[in-house]
Amino acid sequence: MIRAEQRARMLEKELQMIYERKPFLADFWNAGIMSVGCISAGCPGGYFYIDWNGNIAPCVCFLYTKAKIYELYRGGGPSSSLLEGEYFNAIRSWQDGYLKGRERMKNLFLPCPMRDHYGFAHQLVTSQGAKPMDENAAAALSDLEYRGKMTEYNGLTAELLDPVWQREVYPGQEGAQR
Repeated sequence: MIRAEQRARMLEKELQMIYERKPFLADFWNAGIMSVGCISAGCPGGYFYIDWNGNIAPCVCFLYTKAKIYELYRGGGPSSSLLEGEYFNAIRSWQDGYLKGRERMKNLFLPCPMRDHYGFAHQLVTSQGAKPMDENAAAALSDLEYRGKMTEYNGLTAELLDPVWQREVYPGQEGAQR
């Protein structure tokens, strides 16, 4: 994963290019503003991910599952039935923070629950009993050092990107909410 400073430089370069050249430019993280935040867990206009083994996850970057597509079909349920489960609903409720109107909107340069808000993601996965979809996801879930470093990374990234959010969305407004 890139360092917080690299991500901030990347965002500044992207914004410069957008202002100067006017292209439609989107990357995974810094363009959360284009989709009004995270689009995982089947949010309106969003998607969910199914891997080769039939595991259903909120996102390709959120590799923790509570269901397999095969089990849903065997039980006679459509794949959309997982959208009404507590796991996906919790993610969509968290995403709703991005839709609170300009004055209360969260920083859309930090849209990812797994990469930008790891504390939320970890708590959700453990409280919901979601299962890791691969060895790396399992290792990350149980590794205290990883959790600490992700929390530190989230703080550093917010420290660097919150001023950019303030500058771009609330120009001239001191103390606007994040």
